[in-house]
Amino acid sequence: MGTNYYLNSSVCAHCGRGDNGRHIGKSSYGWCFSLRIYPKDNINNWQDWLRLLQLPASKVFDEYGAEVPTLEFISIVTERSHPEPIKPPSTYTSLAPAGIQAARDKTDLSRYLTHNHATLGPRNLLRHRFDPPLCVPGEGTYDYCDYEFC
Repeated sequence: MGTNYYLNSSVCAHCGRGDNGRHIGKSSYGWCFSLRIYPKDNINNWQDWLRLLQLPASKVFDEYGAEVPTLEFISIVTERSHPEPIKPPSTYTSLAPAGIQAARDKTDLSRYLTHNHATLGPRNLLRHRFDPPLCVPGEGTYDYCDYEFC
């Protein structure tokens, strides 16, 4: 399950309505934040997004239309983690003696990561597989994605 976030930079001070917003990215449980970049518009990294977030008229909304306070959104992107190390789901493992199972777990994790186009990331998160120029790891708990996604 994931949630998309949008930056609305022209909100009316009187009625609260604004433009449709620009897609910032997506938060998916257990994954680094998928931060959308727009090279043609000089939005290339997290610092560029932070500058936009600090503009007086900027507001962040989730895909359901709820406003998300800027500091809360920054935390969603930069302070994410998963409580446990990544393990393949039970469908990738089998019953076997401990020594054999440990070897299978390593192989199963590799298969799981390959199947999900993922690598191991920081703070027990999955990270999108390095695929320049479409997706590259960010400096923290986020990846830079230069493609449309939902």
